[in-house]
Amino acid sequence: MIEEFTPKKISLRSKEDFQKYLDIHKNDVKDVSIYKLNKMFSIPNYRVTKIKGEIALTVHRYISLESRLNKISDIKQSVKMEDMKLLDDKINYIIEILKENNLIGEE
Repeated sequence: MIEEFTPKKISLRSKEDFQKYLDIHKNDVKDVSIYKLNKMFSIPNYRVTKIKGEIALTVHRYISLESRLNKISDIKQSVKMEDMKLLDDKINYIIEILKENNLIGEE
């Protein structure tokens, strides 16, 4: 059975702190996969990567969960408004047809 990799999280405050840690522990982490390194380290706004075989940090460009949920909510609201507009147009079309065929009176 394969166990999930859950190492003790090492929280560092900056890119410089990571570099200092890496200078001291380079041999310990040089053969560790990027996936595992990203599970091991927490550096605000950065993620671990390898560039030409060397461990480095890149800016972590992600959309937060809150931002994604807000965007989804906005999309749902706009879809509802579009649906309501479409429904309103269809109802008005039906009313016009009924009036043209004298099935309902003019208001």
